[in-house]
Amino acid sequence: MMSSRVAGIDPLRRNMTVPTGPTIRFADRLTCTVAEPCMPTGLGHARLYELVGADPLAMSTTGGRRLVLVPSLLELLAPR
Repeated sequence: MMSSRVAGIDPLRRNMTVPTGPTIRFADRLTCTVAEPCMPTGLGHARLYELVGADPLAMSTTGGRRLVLVPSLLELLAPR
């Protein structure tokens, strides 16, 4: 008789579980979503898009998904 637990499937929800790997520090990441820097920086989505238009913040579009380049975000937030 097979076990009700199948690798990668949550037995209660029957959904695929997301594999977890090593955690990458935010500063070491190449990109992040537009929503990720909002809470820790206090900046809203609209302000981030304004900064992209004014050139201090770089953004990339991949497959229709807008991603903020983390190095440019860290440079923007660095103390002067």
